[in-house]
Amino acid sequence: MTAFFIGVLGAFAVVAPLCIGAIMGWKAHAAYTAHLEALQPPPPEQEPPSAEQMRRFMEDQEAFEAMLHYSPETAYGLTGDPLRDIAGKE
Repeated sequence: MTAFFIGVLGAFAVVAPLCIGAIMGWKAHAAYTAHLEALQPPPPEQEPPSAEQMRRFMEDQEAFEAMLHYSPETAYGLTGDPLRDIAGKE
């Protein structure tokens, strides 16, 4: 019977600090994330893009689309003049 109580006290001596450490870690993590959020500057205001930026963006998108549709037929010149196809001229 004495061995049983010693075993219970030993288990308690291991489990209690483990639980206390887990709770302290949980609370410390919450305080740390709150501290990090307080240090972060507010996000800058987003300005709408200008007409020049929109024009450049649309040109980039068209160039990207042309690159995506580039095929082996275009590379080997089987579909006509590849430079005219890319330039969009007939």
